[in-house]
Amino acid sequence: MAPVLHALPGEIVITPDNMGSTQTFTWDAADFGVRTQINYSIEASYNDGAKLVLFTGMNGTSSEQTYESLNNILALSVEDGGLGVPSGEPTDVDFYISATIGTDFEKFYSAPATVRMTVTTAERTYPQVWVIGDYCGWNFDNAQGLFCFSGDEVTYEAIVDLGEKAANGFKLSGEAGWNDACNWGTDDDAAAPETEAPSITLISSSGSGNIMVYSKRFYRFVFDRSTLTLSNKLSFNSMGIIGDATPGGWDTDTEMNFDTQKQRFWVDVTLTAGEFKFRADNDWAINFGGADGRLSQNGDNIKATAGNYRVYATLNNSAEITYELNAGDYGTGGGEEPDPGPEKADWYIHGQTVATPDWGPTAMESASSNIVAYKAAGVEVAANSEFLFKSGDESQWIGADAAFAGSRP
Repeated sequence: MAPVLHALPGEIVITPDNMGSTQTFTWDAADFGVRTQINYSIEASYNDGAKLVLFTGMNGTSSEQTYESLNNILALSVEDGGLGVPSGEPTDVDFYISATIGTDFEKFYSAPATVRMTVTTAERTYPQVWVIGDYCGWNFDNAQGLFCFSGDEVTYEAIVDLGEKAANGFKLSGEAGWNDACNWGTDDDAAAPETEAPSITLISSSGSGNIMVYSKRFYRFVFDRSTLTLSNKLSFNSMGIIGDATPGGWDTDTEMNFDTQKQRFWVDVTLTAGEFKFRADNDWAINFGGADGRLSQNGDNIKATAGNYRVYATLNNSAEITYELNAGDYGTGGGEEPDPGPEKADWYIHGQTVATPDWGPTAMESASSNIVAYKAAGVEVAANSEFLFKSGDESQWIGADAAFAGSRP
């Protein structure tokens, strides 16, 4: 007996402002005539097209999905693996629940539930690993990522901005939280990696060490999840544009900003008719040129017409390095200001708290109006954990005096 999908709203309108809203799908269980685990999926089709699996791997009879997750696959083009629902146009979409107990058995489908969907433009999303470290306050909400552009979930890469804190340490994580199965750091029992190492072999363990051999601001890291090898493919401290089309001509670079949300470079600039290129660190060792939105190392000068533009450069996917001159985004929208990072405190607890098991900072606040004293309330510390105190500018690190700590009153 097929599953029975319960009623859905007659209409759902998704906009950039309500992506956090949710829709719950509920259904009656399928019956295969045997006592076994049943795997359910939510699928959809439109315009009498083929069904597409939206979400899978469910064993219960309900699933809550955000508008954002629905939009990402409904609005994504068919070429990129989505359903291809046109953006901004109310469109009837048929939703189904499918049930199976294995690839050797028939898949049972519920009757469709039709919803008039209005979706908004969606960008393709990719499998991700998180780069978590001192540069983002050991906060997964502020962490940047490496992405698997091939979809094989083996090779991940991207440009990351570690600010001025690369040398303070970072790790990789397979999820937006701590899990020993995908907590990747250095092996402290092995020889220490060399400074600016071309590659490092990591281990997966709560006891893995922080990666502390890099000190520049920007890196293109490539992570092989099958071998746990992290490779340093590019490293530099600034990215800019230079050429007779730019304000500084061929003599002075116009430095670009970095959007930590989209992980791309951008700058608002007035260009004159002429040519320009992208280059790192005011030098030609790392430079990119090209045409028609595509870039390559040492590529040709890029031709520009006069105008005000927001210039973008996206270097994350080594197989598809791109640029864009967007007149509409100039001055407003189209890019995020660089993330200022977490607000600075005067003092921190730095160590193995429950929230930061791999030596992260916890901000302290003033505990008195007339003496220099600080406190941090509600900090959970597990047995045998270690921590110390550090000043906000990291000039002072204070631990316990062993003799004093071991004394008795």
